[in-house]
Amino acid sequence: MTDIMAFIPSGLIAVEAKVDEPFDDLVSVWIEREAVRNPRSQPHRQKAIERYAAALKVEPKNLLEIRYQLLQRTLCASIVARVRALSEARMIVQHFPRGGASDKVTNRLDFDAFVALVGKSPVIEGVRVQLDWAVG
Repeated sequence: MTDIMAFIPSGLIAVEAKVDEPFDDLVSVWIEREAVRNPRSQPHRQKAIERYAAALKVEPKNLLEIRYQLLQRTLCASIVARVRALSEARMIVQHFPRGGASDKVTNRLDFDAFVALVGKSPVIEGVRVQLDWAVG
């Protein structure tokens, strides 16, 4: 579920590349997105966010203003590392500064808010996931 996943001897590197697009919806919006078409969607998505919160050791309400894709990509890196018995993982956002200044600022602010909440190297289900930002 990442743009690139590279395996290295001791772990893996998951890369999420961004040019002009945001990191999907805020979690609060993502939870409600399919509720009209599918009444089971909202409770299912709420439980998914509760699982993310437990894995990241934060309160579910603290994830509501985080972009869903940042959660999903980070957890994906930790799960794949754990399943393959790897000791570490990195989730790198690679920003290509082709877009307007507001895209870069918004994505960076979203990433920084996520890191401020979960830390630069959260341990998720026994796997340390280093979060990094790269340009170009």
